[in-house]
Amino acid sequence: MTYWLDVFTPKSWEEFKKAGGVVSGFPDPRWKTVQRIQIGDILLCYMKSYSCWFGALKVVSAAFRDYRTRIWSDASYPCRVQVEPVVILDPQKAIAAKELIHQLTLFAKVRDPKRWSWPLRASPKQLAKEDGDLIMSKLRTLGGQAPTPDEGGDEKVQQSYHDQIRDMLHEIGQMERKVSEKEYHINGERIDVAWRRIEGGNPYAVFEVQIGGNFYEALAKLKHAWDKWNSRPFLVTTEQFKGKALAWIKGSFHEVEKEMRIVDCEKVKELYNAVKKANEIKTELGIS
Repeated sequence: MTYWLDVFTPKSWEEFKKAGGVVSGFPDPRWKTVQRIQIGDILLCYMKSYSCWFGALKVVSAAFRDYRTRIWSDASYPCRVQVEPVVILDPQKAIAAKELIHQLTLFAKVRDPKRWSWPLRASPKQLAKEDGDLIMSKLRTLGGQAPTPDEGGDEKVQQSYHDQIRDMLHEIGQMERKVSEKEYHINGERIDVAWRRIEGGNPYAVFEVQIGGNFYEALAKLKHAWDKWNSRPFLVTTEQFKGKALAWIKGSFHEVEKEMRIVDCEKVKELYNAVKKANEIKTELGIS
């Protein structure tokens, strides 16, 4: 299943509903892209004027062209798919797009805040799965539906895994005789783990564990530590979210692209077990 951007204006949405709300259409030049849309895919609806995410439509047919049936008055939008609603919200009470700017890779390459909406100008556009899951989860929640596990319904599991990896990083620092601290304070915020060489010194390495969610916030804290203390920044995530992290680093955080390190959570586990085993052997041999 793939997520796609589907852009509406208040007028085109009303005309969509008047025609039965069962066919979504796109301009003729987009036919090649429309043909990639498959049955079971989800069209995430964005409303211009209101600048909001307000609905999700499930695709129930293969792509087709229809030049005879007129649905919209401003353009024919002949490249079409049949759809059925999954969740629809009142645009005036929907999800303000600006609220998700720092959470969606869709906006990762936007460098001018005044032009934040340019990725939403035209559709269809394929969306990253993590982006789609997040939008879908919020739509379902506002619509009174339970998010599926893929959409973020397993947040407690993610938080537990986050805490496990954070604690391992903290213990690795302690076993390596660093001054290791969890939830290290930096200007009113907290970094998951910071390592210092001596008490009273500044952190020389900082770690943020991010498994889904707000990568912008995590990277902003790491960059802040790099700016303030010249700390080595490490973003710890899973293989699933590595692409999302890279998109943000190469976009909004390109200034620290060369300094930023992405570490896989499984590698942290390997290092933890290796250091722990080495310390046990040292203790056994009396050379610790």
